[in-house]
Amino acid sequence: EEAVAQAERDLNVKKAQLAAETARETARAEKARDLEMAAIEQKLKVEQAKVLEVETEARIAVAQREAERREKELLGTDIKPAEAKKQAAIIAADEFEDLELFHPMYRLQEEGIETVVIGLTKDQIKGKRGYPITPQATIDQVNARDFDILMIPGGKSPERLRLNSKLLDFVRDFDRQGKVIAAICHAGQVLASAGIVKGRTVTCVAAIRDDMVNAGAHYVDKPAVRDGNLVTSRIPSDLPEFAKLTIEALTKPQLVQVSR
Repeated sequence: EEAVAQAERDLNVKKAQLAAETARETARAEKARDLEMAAIEQKLKVEQAKVLEVETEARIAVAQREAERREKELLGTDIKPAEAKKQAAIIAADEFEDLELFHPMYRLQEEGIETVVIGLTKDQIKGKRGYPITPQATIDQVNARDFDILMIPGGKSPERLRLNSKLLDFVRDFDRQGKVIAAICHAGQVLASAGIVKGRTVTCVAAIRDDMVNAGAHYVDKPAVRDGNLVTSRIPSDLPEFAKLTIEALTKPQLVQVSR
């Protein structure tokens, strides 16, 4: 019995020793884990500090550039005046040739040129094919000095326009100022009535050829013709060449060497 009791005591001692050793191992592992976590947290803090430093430097750089920009604006050293958009005047009355108004108008707009349709009144007008457009101004409200180019579509519209004295003065002012005048088809009637084709090389629809010649023009049968600031064309199928020459005349002006 004594031997059994001793064996039990020895077993209990070993159990106690094992428990103590396990406790020590657990404590060492927890301490190591705590140290590792502390190191990781410290590393994260260092990284966060670096990120914050970079962000701060970036904000400072942006603020400095903005301050420099504002300073330049105040000093006027970095101010570039905005280039004013060119403006085109389009004069028309009822029964204009639809394509001859809308095609050049949209081509001019594609080039960044603002277009203003000018009528004898502000009432809506319709083309020969039925397409309507409402003038943005009347001939009484405009001045040639406010525009860079004058575009005149054909159709029956020119027959009405040529009877208005203010409109003819408007056309003459464009010519006196050397500004581009683009006329297609029957629009030559307006040029003839304004008296600006004498000595000029022009083209037009065949129906008004004699009118242009009688007004002193030199007529040629070509899709489109440019004579200085004057661009003329014949019929709707010539519109691509007409538009090309019109834009060329606006961007590459030529001296007009004719008597007026």
